[in-house]
This record gives sequence, C-alpha cells and structure tokens, in this order.
Amino acid sequence: MYAISSDGQEVAFTSNHDEVEAISTNNEIFIVPITGGEAKKISASPGSDDTPLYSPDGKYIAWRMQKRAGFESDKFNLVIYDRKSSEIRNLTENLDRWVGSFIWTPDSHAMCFTAENEGEAPISCVNLDGKAPWQIVAGHNDDLAMTSDGQSLLFTKMTIAHPNEIYKIRWTPVASAGSSAVDRKQLATAPDGEALTHLNDRVLSQVSMQALEPFWFTGAANTKVEGFILKPPDFDASKKYPVKFIIHGGPQTMWGDLWSYRWNFELFAAN
Repeated sequence: MYAISSDGQEVAFTSNHDEVEAISTNNEIFIVPITGGEAKKISASPGSDDTPLYSPDGKYIAWRMQKRAGFESDKFNLVIYDRKSSEIRNLTENLDRWVGSFIWTPDSHAMCFTAENEGEAPISCVNLDGKAPWQIVAGHNDDLAMTSDGQSLLFTKMTIAHPNEIYKIRWTPVASAGSSAVDRKQLATAPDGEALTHLNDRVLSQVSMQALEPFWFTGAANTKVEGFILKPPDFDASKKYPVKFIIHGGPQTMWGDLWSYRWNFELFAAN
C-alpha cells in the first residue's frame, strides 16, 4: 500500500501507529522524501485510510477512506488530497457503494474505480468535481491499470463460469482540447470490454456450466435482498432437486457472478 510520485521524489505509504494495531482500523497515509527523512501524516480520518495513488500530473494523491473508527465494514470512499493546499475532498460522498480498486485517468481530470453492486463489480468513473459517477464497464471487475501510452484501460474480469482473465477497453483522448472533464463518449469499445487473455478457455470448454439467475426477496426491516439460483448441468424443470443453501455472514464480501476456488458454486450445483 505505497506509491511513488510521478517525479520520483516522494513516497506515500499506509501505516498504522496505534498502540494495539491488531484491534485498530486506523490506518493512515504518510508521505516521505524518497531520499529519506521524517514522514508526514496527511490523512485525517479516524477510520482506515489506505492505498495511496499519485495523479499523473503530480497535483493530487488519491486513497480509500473510511469515516468510522474501529468498524471494518464501514463504506470505503474515494478521496483526493491536494498536495499544494492539503485539502481533502471526498469524490464518492453521495455514492452508496464501497470503492474497491481505482486508477487515475491519463489527464488527471477524473478517476475510474470498481464498486460491488448487485452481484457484480462494474467499473465507473467520477470527475474531480465529485458529481455523480457513471458506469463504463459491466460485470465483476478488478485490478485496474492504464497502459503507458494512455490509450487503453486494463482490468481483470471473472464470472461464475470462469476465473480472472485480462480485459481492456479503448481510452481515446477527450474530443474537446483542454476540457477539464472526461467526455463520456470517449469510452468503451464494448460494455464488457475485450478479452486479451484466454488462459482457461480450453479447460472450461470441456465443462458443462449454468448461468447465475438473480432473484429478490424481502429481508429484515422490509429490506430488499438479492439472492442467486444456480441450476445443475442438464437441468430438467419437470424434476425435483435438492437445494444447497449457501450464506456468508459478511458484511465485507458478497456472493454474486464471481469465480471461487474455495466456494465454487458450479461444482456445488453439479454434484
């Protein structure tokens, strides 16, 4: 959880200085010259601050921030720190989702991030003004990276039927020169992206698997809760089948359209 500034002169890193670290969530962001010296704390939240990332233009440091002390499952916000004024701004204050991985756009005018939602983790972008984010890639995605030429956004994608492969979408320059905001029309060759790797295709082509079927039910306090049904291979609607009911307490994780080597739903349904 550290990053190096674009000019190579500074390091930002995550550290927990509480006396009993094992029961503390109060990770903080520090900066220090790359030549060494005294580290300076720049975060201010009593919750966790982690995963710093410098903007390409060197003006900002972004990180994930939780507001509440001692609460591991508090919402992770995406914040930016102005290196000149020391101001910290929350870009996802009004987004009711937990920010996962994130990346700066090449022009430093916006950020893209993943956030779990209804069994997936789509990629969205938000401008530095903090207005409502917009989605650019559907599915369960992670591990965002930008190519060195700034022309493609890379990411991993999984489904219940295959583990992670590497995907990309084309990232073309903003049409209007000097624009201070990302043009939404500049994005996405396809809503799911283009697969660059096919490491598992040969093996998985020999396996019969079903698609995940979402459904909704009413839970505690009349809250709408999403569940998923997975049928076995060669499912026959005229027959009755036993049901395996899989629930995980969370609340820091979710079930959904994702692959797992430990909790493999396709295997559970198949046998």
